[in-house]
Amino acid sequence: MAGISNLIILTTYYVLENHDELANIDFKSIYSKLLLQNGGQPNNYLKVESINELASLHRNYPFFNSEVSIFSIDGGKKETSQWPIHIDAGRRSALNIPILNCDIQSTTYFYSDPQPFRNKIETVPEYQIAIVHGKLDVIDQFSLTKPTLINTSIPHAVHNYGKGKRTILSWGSMLTLGELKNELKSD
Repeated sequence: MAGISNLIILTTYYVLENHDELANIDFKSIYSKLLLQNGGQPNNYLKVESINELASLHRNYPFFNSEVSIFSIDGGKKETSQWPIHIDAGRRSALNIPILNCDIQSTTYFYSDPQPFRNKIETVPEYQIAIVHGKLDVIDQFSLTKPTLINTSIPHAVHNYGKGKRTILSWGSMLTLGELKNELKSD
């Protein structure tokens, strides 16, 4: 399973296959341990080395960053049921792992590149993102239901139309999506 067209496959996202090691790890258990460390606070970054299972994975996959993040989005139609259109800082791609309420009612959208006279970029250091203001065209979309590699260097947003809070783990990398996919295929 991949993007809408062959042209987009390596530019927006790639769903890990069941035979990929990272698709079969008990990330919900890892998430539970992370919650104990951060008091249940969502939308922050935690050191990979603080959880033995993640530290072991990081030794096997050193091209991932030394931090993992927990992101939660409320469900419904309120303002907190979406992440705005943004570009991530400090990572070019990420392994996003569904934890809670990740189904087809939650959609990640990918957008066209911002234009200098049409869009404004606002940095938000506490979330390590740059929000893109102004009109952009949707170029692809998917629902995170399995561990998936995504391109975080292009504008993207998440809307949770479901009723429950959607929670994911996200493990970034400075590799491009294509490079990350190739590294994982070679292991």
